[in-house]
Amino acid sequence: MKKYIFTESQLKKIIDSELGERSRSLAMTHKKRLFPKSAMDSNPDRFKEYDKEVKGIEESSPSPLKVSTTDGKYEIFAMGGFIKDNWGNTMCSKVAGFAQGIESLKKLEDGSVEIIAKGDFKESRILSPEDTKSLLFTLRQGKDWSTSSGGASITIGKSLVPFCKKEWGS
Repeated sequence: MKKYIFTESQLKKIIDSELGERSRSLAMTHKKRLFPKSAMDSNPDRFKEYDKEVKGIEESSPSPLKVSTTDGKYEIFAMGGFIKDNWGNTMCSKVAGFAQGIESLKKLEDGSVEIIAKGDFKESRILSPEDTKSLLFTLRQGKDWSTSSGGASITIGKSLVPFCKKEWGS
């Protein structure tokens, strides 16, 4: 057990500081932030373990709105019209020369991926399991991925973000 020796003036400061104005200030109170379950589901690594336990978030089950590699180390998801990955990269898609916003990515049971476009038409395209693997492998390397589907060329990658922002005026 350690012994501390205080002078009378130091002891008076300690006692006075416990009841000081600062401790009673509203600025010093800490409010518990409440996060919606959907936010925790979409990005569980961002939240504290206790918050995830209270909301019942399990990290082991991958979200159907994320597409990940077989080892689970690289995944992509749609956010705000862009495609983002778990490494912090933002990507964009271009279909037939036009910037195309992505509303969601949905991994299907057979390993293929359904890409649902943003906008009035809500078009969707389904990538085969081979195309999905190719897409993830190429994006993981930081390159742009391209294919042709239904007569239209589709390109997804980081280098398209300035083009998309210019097209969308943001």
